[in-house]
Amino acid sequence: NGAIDTFGDSTRNDAIFLTGNSHADVFKTTLHEIGKAGNFSFTTLTSSSFPPINGVDHIKLSDNNEYLTFSQSLLPKVQSAINNARLIIFCAQGIHEYQELVDGLEEIAQNMSAEQHMIIISSFPILDKNPLIINKSIVKKTNKKYTINFLLDDQKIYQKIANKYQNVTFFDLSKIPLWHDI
Repeated sequence: NGAIDTFGDSTRNDAIFLTGNSHADVFKTTLHEIGKAGNFSFTTLTSSSFPPINGVDHIKLSDNNEYLTFSQSLLPKVQSAINNARLIIFCAQGIHEYQELVDGLEEIAQNMSAEQHMIIISSFPILDKNPLIINKSIVKKTNKKYTINFLLDDQKIYQKIANKYQNVTFFDLSKIPLWHDI
């Protein structure tokens, strides 16, 4: 809807901002519950497909992509929220496909003040086949083993940015043992 939402402890006004594409949306509910229990709040503005960060305004596609247009419209709000945040949390899948987005993420890291910190979260992995289609249900009915794509191209970019800037931390979800059971 283009509005900045607030989650977590509604009595707080912490300077934490979550942004990215739809893969960042996955963390809203979890962070909301942790925020309520841990007495912190966060604001968020995300967009499908294209994260609303600088660089998205330089992407040119041959067709009129509504996701790109919407993401571009969010830039002023997102940039203001980033400037006012002490902690920026970023998550997006597919950033490696557009150098403009890589440059935009690095620009955020480069322009942060000494009081700001950014956590870049790698996206959750993608399976080679959709289990819902294979099983025709949410119940697993086959012994199929899935190939897990950990989106290594994105991870390399995130790690490089975290290595370059001392106030950027990369949280690599592929290191979590959970993925070994899929």
